Amino acid sequence: MQKVGGEKYLYERNGIYYFRVTIPSQYLEHFGKSELKESLRTSYKRDAIIKLCAKTAEYNSKLKSIDDENTQIISLIKNNRNVSRAGLERIVLNWFSEQIKMQNIRLQARKHGKEEILEEVQGVKNVLTDAYINAEPVKLQTTWVIEDIIEKNNLAFDKEPENRGYLSELVSRGQLELARRNVDELNGQPGTCHDTEMFGQERFKNDQFNSTNSVTTLGELVEAYENDPQHQNWAPKTMPGYQSIHRLIIEFFGTDRDANSINREDARRYREMILQYPRDATKKYGGLPLQQRIKKAKSEGAKLLSAYSKNQYIRRLSALLKWGEREEYVTRNPAVGLAIIDDTPDDEKRDRFEVSDLRTMFSSTIYTGRQRGIHGIYKPGDLVIRDSRYWIPLMAVLNGARLNEMAQIRTSAIVEVEGIHCFSFTKQSDDQRFKNVQSRRIVPIHPDLIRMGFLDFVQSKRDEGSDRLFPEVTPDKYGYYSGKLSKNFGYWLEKIGVKADDNCFHSFRHTFKDGLLDADIPPEIQERLGGWSDDSGKKSSRKNYGRGHGIKKLYDNIRKLKYPGLDLSHLYKN
Repeated sequence: MQKVGGEKYLYERNGIYYFRVTIPSQYLEHFGKSELKESLRTSYKRDAIIKLCAKTAEYNSKLKSIDDENTQIISLIKNNRNVSRAGLERIVLNWFSEQIKMQNIRLQARKHGKEEILEEVQGVKNVLTDAYINAEPVKLQTTWVIEDIIEKNNLAFDKEPENRGYLSELVSRGQLELARRNVDELNGQPGTCHDTEMFGQERFKNDQFNSTNSVTTLGELVEAYENDPQHQNWAPKTMPGYQSIHRLIIEFFGTDRDANSINREDARRYREMILQYPRDATKKYGGLPLQQRIKKAKSEGAKLLSAYSKNQYIRRLSALLKWGEREEYVTRNPAVGLAIIDDTPDDEKRDRFEVSDLRTMFSSTIYTGRQRGIHGIYKPGDLVIRDSRYWIPLMAVLNGARLNEMAQIRTSAIVEVEGIHCFSFTKQSDDQRFKNVQSRRIVPIHPDLIRMGFLDFVQSKRDEGSDRLFPEVTPDKYGYYSGKLSKNFGYWLEKIGVKADDNCFHSFRHTFKDGLLDADIPPEIQERLGGWSDDSGKKSSRKNYGRGHGIKKLYDNIRKLKYPGLDLSHLYKN
C-alpha cells in the first residue's frame, strides 16, 4: 500500500484508494486497534478525495468527542493553582536569579560595541523607570515574560485576580533592576542593588523563599528525600514501594512544580484522585496517562485501592512534605491530616483462606500426584515431588511461618529442644533476612508435619550435603528468597481456582491466626508461635527463648491447632 502524495490519510493499493490513519497512543483504548484502514471503493482519485474528506471529518469528530469525555477527569488532575503574593515573590525571585545567570552584558558589549549596547540598555532603563514611576508596567516589555512565568509555573488567578497585576508589578521591578545593573556594569560600577526590598543580596541569602542553593522543584525534593542517608537503611523492598508512590505524586503535580507552592487545596485534589485510583494500576493500565488510567478503570468497574492503600498513598505525600519542612526545603506541610477513615470491619480486612480453599490446595496434583515436565504440574499423574512447592504451603498453614522465613531456612535450623523437634527461625548466615526482632524465634514443629514425613525430608537434604532446606529456591534482585516463590504461588492459586483479589501467600498468616483463636490459645502464646508483636504494636517481652514460656508449653498449644473440615490424613506417611 503506497501513500498518495499531498493527501493526508490517502493510500493506494492495486489501483484502489484507501483511507488509512495511525491512532495516537492516547486514543488507542477507545478504538481498540492501532490503525484505521478502510477502502474508499474507487479507483478514481477525484472521487477518492471527496470520500476521504468525509472519512477525515468523521475521524476528527471521534477524537473531539473523546477529548470532551476526558474533560471531567482532566479538570480534577489539572495542576493550575492559585498562589499567594509571597509565592509570586518567590517565583519572580527565581526568575530574576536565572536572568542574572543568563545575561552577560560585557560579552554583548564586546560583540556589538560598548556605546551601542549602553545606549540600548539606557533606553530600556528610562522607559521602565517612567513606567514604574507612573505605576504602569510596559506591556511590550513584560507581557511575554509574564505569560512564560504563568505557563511554566501553572499559575491561575481565578480566586485572587488582583494577583495577576501584582505579578506584572514584580516582573516590571525585576526588569528595571536588571536594566539598572546592566547600565552600572557598562559604566564600570557593578555590584549595586537598587531595589533592595525585593532583590537585595541579603534576601537572596536568607529569605525563606530563596532556593538558589537548595531544593526548588518537587522532582528535586523527591530525589533529596530518597537519597537522605537516614533512608539508606530501609529494607531493599521498601524503597521501590516508596518510589512507586513518589512517581504517582510527581505525575500528578509535575516534576517541575515548585515544591513550596503546593497548598492545602492541591493536597485535597491529590486525595480526591487517590480515592478514584484503581488497584494494580501499573499492571493493568501501564503506559496510559494518569487521567486515562482512572477513566478506564471506572469504565471497566475495576476495584479501587483498599482503604489501607489509599492512606498509604496519602501519607507518603505528607511524609515527603514533612521531611522537606524539617530540612527547610519547604515552609510547611499542607498534606497533614488528610487520611481517610477506614470503617472496613476487621473480619473483612483479612484476606485469609477459607477451609474450602485449603481443601482445594491440598487435594491438588502437587499433593495427590502429577505428570512429569514443567507443564505436568496441573495434570493428574503418579509423580509426587516433595520440594518447596509441596512443603512450604503446609508449613505455612500448620506453623504460620512467613514465606521468606521458610524459603531461606537452613537444614541446621531444624533442631531438637527438650526432646521436641522445632524450627529455629534465627539468623544463621549473612544472606538471611527477618522482618523484626520478635520474628526470630524457636517454635515446635506441628505434629501433623512430622506425620507427613517432614523430618525424613530434612534428613534427606542433610544426606545430600545441602546447607539449605530448599536449594532450588534462589533470591530475587532484592536478596529475598520469597520473591519468585510468591509470584509462582499466585499463579498456582489462579490455575486451581482459589485466587481472589484479596488473597496471596500472606493469607496463610491470617488463616493461622484465626486457627489459633479458634483453638482458644492464649494471646501471649499466639505472639510467640507467629512471631508477632503484642496487640499494642510494641515489641513483646516474651520474644526470647527461655523467657515467659518453654518449648513444652508451646508444643502443647500448637498441637491443638486444627481446621474443622480440613482432613490432611491423606498426606501422612504410610
